[in-house]
Amino acid sequence: MLAWPHPFSYFPVTDSTSAVLKAWVQDDRSLPGAVAAGEQTAGRGRGDNVWRSPSGGLYLSVAIPVADPPLLHLIGPSIGVAVARWLQERFGVGVRLKWPNDWLIEDRKLGGLLLELVRAPRGQLAVIAGLGLNALATPQVPDRRAFLPTSLAEWTDVTDLQLEPLARELAVVVLEAGQVGAAREPVLRAAMKDLSCTLGRPVSVLVPGGELVSGLAVDFGPDFSLCVRTGDRVVRVQAGDCFHEMVTGSPEPTNEGG
Repeated sequence: MLAWPHPFSYFPVTDSTSAVLKAWVQDDRSLPGAVAAGEQTAGRGRGDNVWRSPSGGLYLSVAIPVADPPLLHLIGPSIGVAVARWLQERFGVGVRLKWPNDWLIEDRKLGGLLLELVRAPRGQLAVIAGLGLNALATPQVPDRRAFLPTSLAEWTDVTDLQLEPLARELAVVVLEAGQVGAAREPVLRAAMKDLSCTLGRPVSVLVPGGELVSGLAVDFGPDFSLCVRTGDRVVRVQAGDCFHEMVTGSPEPTNEGG
């Protein structure tokens, strides 16, 4: 069992683990540090999306000091890879990565990651890495059409699974993954490609501002943006809601729900 040596708080219910931890970092109380909960009442997804956070999930935020700001683009992919491997090894589940920030099992959503950059009072930059994992139960999202939720409970025995010690264990994985070095980039890029369930598939990405980029996902850019071949050109998409199909109109957000 991995041991977490830094400040840690667990709440059965809170509004948002990331909001609580962000306030603590900005108050110079917790860096590194972690906050976890078994339920959130005001969880956030990417952009303006809501993260539905019912009881039975594991919601964790980890404050990671940023030692080298030019390497910020490596933190998200590094955490994504590390958590996927931890889930594979810890629970024996076939987790894959959907660009940019989701963990899937057979195209069903197990969890997701949201990063936020903050600054502590003495000037130290920190990344708040917020994770949601469906652990003990599968959320019911009746209006969901893409990437239907799943949970660990559907793939392994979670009868004796305790969320607080699991959160402490996962916090170690996230903090270690977030402390990236430049030498790690080639290995990380290879791991991203190996674990990706997005590359090689037709995709549509709803980018900030409302544009829809559709085509074939062919590679990751130097900053881990998604390279989409559309017609006779390749478009690099840095952020957005990604769908593993060609869609038209205004698709639903992919990170609403567990």
